Amino acid sequence: MCPNRGRYVWSQGEPNKYLSDMAKRVGVASIIQETNTFAANRTTMHDFEIQGIWLGADADRKSHGMNIEVAGSLAQLRTHGFDAIPLMRAWAMSGGIFLDNELAKMKALLKEELLTAGKLDGLILNLHGALINESDDHTDAHITEFAREIVGPDVPIVVT
Repeated sequence: MCPNRGRYVWSQGEPNKYLSDMAKRVGVASIIQETNTFAANRTTMHDFEIQGIWLGADADRKSHGMNIEVAGSLAQLRTHGFDAIPLMRAWAMSGGIFLDNELAKMKALLKEELLTAGKLDGLILNLHGALINESDDHTDAHITEFAREIVGPDVPIVVT
């Protein structure tokens, strides 16, 4: 028996095809900003809008061929036979702490995209790991927990 219990077994001669009932519909959402807690300014949704908030199919279309997280995740999922579901891409330049009310708006966008996508078999969150909001130094973990509440306890979530 395979040490990974058959969950990610590659077929012989077909390295891009899985041999299990592994999840097929995998959503991809990217919310990235590196917070500088010493910066006097605060980060708002406008900071993300400047660089681009792309929702649903726009996240796929606008990022296609770019060297960014959401494009790479979608491309690799497709390469390996998964149905890649683009959810969102939100990116902001490094800046100050993300305002709580603005984070609530970002979470509302994520929730809307997750609900619109329907049942997912997996979720990839490209989060970078350095986002901080006013009331939480671990915003990326908070976003992951928020997504977990929406997709449920049985959907694998991968965070990059």
